[in-house]
Amino acid sequence: MAIDDENKRRSILGYMGVFAVVPPRPDGNINEQDRKHVSGRYRGQLVAAAVFSLLAPAGVSISFLVGDINGRVLTEIRADIPRVSWRKNAAGALSFSMPRRDSKLQPEYFMEGNRVLLQFDNGLPAWGGVLTGARDWSNADVAFEAVSGEWLLAARRTPRNRTFDRVTAGAILTSLLDDTDTYYPTGLRLGNVWQGGALHSPDYHYKSLYDVIADSLVDNLSAGAFDVTPALEGGHIVFYVNLYERQGSDKPQIVLAEGRNVSAIRYRELDEVINVWHMAGEGDSWGETARVYATAINEESVARHGMREGFEMRSGVVEQTTIDEAARSRLMETSWPTRVLGLSVLNEPPGRYEQYGIGDAVTCRLYSVGMAGVNSLFEVIGREFFPQDGVSDLVLLEAG
Repeated sequence: MAIDDENKRRSILGYMGVFAVVPPRPDGNINEQDRKHVSGRYRGQLVAAAVFSLLAPAGVSISFLVGDINGRVLTEIRADIPRVSWRKNAAGALSFSMPRRDSKLQPEYFMEGNRVLLQFDNGLPAWGGVLTGARDWSNADVAFEAVSGEWLLAARRTPRNRTFDRVTAGAILTSLLDDTDTYYPTGLRLGNVWQGGALHSPDYHYKSLYDVIADSLVDNLSAGAFDVTPALEGGHIVFYVNLYERQGSDKPQIVLAEGRNVSAIRYRELDEVINVWHMAGEGDSWGETARVYATAINEESVARHGMREGFEMRSGVVEQTTIDEAARSRLMETSWPTRVLGLSVLNEPPGRYEQYGIGDAVTCRLYSVGMAGVNSLFEVIGREFFPQDGVSDLVLLEAG
């Protein structure tokens, strides 16, 4: 079943606690589903009523491979899969269950830390991850959870006093992954790593590789996005770390159209405008030369909405060019009111699943929402697939 209410969507955005929890909408009471939500679990039904549906009604075939902690494929299983998700600059999640009578429900296949790989025949990208999280045992089934390959970054940390002197974000990632592999293998390989952009001089102290990339290289420095993508090579499930100047591209010819391939719509207009950003970098005092500072202003937005100021302190930032770019980038994100879409979509033209992915901006044509409808580019920042229905839920932000 697709996500059909706001709280279910909120629980997906914060799934697997370590990657943040978005709280449920306050409604005056706390029920069992609310308690699941705030504990970092999906508030919807994890185990479908029908086991071994074979996914035929949705017209999708899924190859589900299980490997050991080194990625060596051990077996292929047939599991009931309620949901699988991908998220921009964050970890996706997988829920699946196995009947207790299944001969492949063996400890060696479902060891914590084992790798899994899902391959779809409907155009969706392969999904790979790590078995972790809770297991729910019932009389008939065992429900499992897995987190996508980004989890491997969260499990490892930098040394203390790991410093860099005027190098690119891509060079920082390359060096840190090499350092960590030397200490103990991460199971990660370098993929498409952007080596351009400004030069930076951060330092890290026992910081997780996930936080280095998400909080430092992407949020503080000049990279635009990252992900970890799986592949099957020589009988092994492998993971590639990718760093992008921009993930995806504008695809105006790909259309999500109401009445065509859009089956449900949730639309929200948010006034979270900040049109003046003040920022400060790393330092031990607030003197003029103690740290780098930046201010960025959108004069047009100030004239239209009034002046709305914000401040952020960026740890690890010591270069003036870095803080200037961070302020400009943040300003681009917040200068105007935001339009957010939650869509349930089908694998149908004019926008089939294989034609767009996370980071792509596609045309959304919706006549029933907004003052005058919607007909503009929106970026895909989250995707969740429900195999039994053949439906995907998307979270999209209007492209700037």
